[in-house]
Amino acid sequence: MDIFQLVLQEHRRLQHLIAKVNRASNNCGRRRLQLMKLSRELDAHTAAEEQTLYADLLALSQDHVLAEHSVSEHDKAFRLITELQHAAPKDSWISIFENLQSEVLHHLETEERCVLQRARQLIGKEQALRLGRRYKIIKSYHLSTWGEPPTP
Repeated sequence: MDIFQLVLQEHRRLQHLIAKVNRASNNCGRRRLQLMKLSRELDAHTAAEEQTLYADLLALSQDHVLAEHSVSEHDKAFRLITELQHAAPKDSWISIFENLQSEVLHHLETEERCVLQRARQLIGKEQALRLGRRYKIIKSYHLSTWGEPPTP
């Protein structure tokens, strides 16, 4: 599977995990577990994406604006996750999560509409396949550093 197919597949997975956090928002224990799963996946996805797709985009293009903007959105998502992990009151938690959800979904849409389109112009088929293989390795490594989330 090439990098473009993998990124799109990962985006669907992240959307699914966001929906699971939403459904668990009335149960504090389930909500924290689902947030942990989302955080784990988002961390692994982001690391793999930045070390493959974005590294190549930065190397191949004189225009770094798209890649730099996307990386700054990754950072913003992680700041919001950190806030969520420390938020106590339900109303505050929900407000922060809604902000995170909006930011991540906006990022996924922008990445699919703009970044992937530009990357397809710059990255050939063979390189896309190599990046896909590297992406899987990097993501697996990052998931292994998190360990498995606890079961409820």
